[in-house]
Amino acid sequence: MKMVEKVRDAGYDLDEREVRGVIHDLRREGHLIIGASGEGGGYFLAKNKKEVDDFIAKEINSHAMDLLQTKRIMRKKAKEEFGDAYQESLL
Repeated sequence: MKMVEKVRDAGYDLDEREVRGVIHDLRREGHLIIGASGEGGGYFLAKNKKEVDDFIAKEINSHAMDLLQTKRIMRKKAKEEFGDAYQESLL
């Protein structure tokens, strides 16, 4: 059963993007919600520190590195496109 179907069966009218947003917010509040993709995957609460560490290493770190690479490429392209008119933000 897909994530959205499970959420709707529980009585909530959210699409997949909204569910991911709720998971994001709950993680920011400190809830140890981890996830697994593929058959039998989904979101669940971590049972121990190793599960949290494995999730961070596999999912969070790889996603962060991908975002940093995208940021670098976009900044380089913006400088090429806009020249001196482009100014990087401090963030």
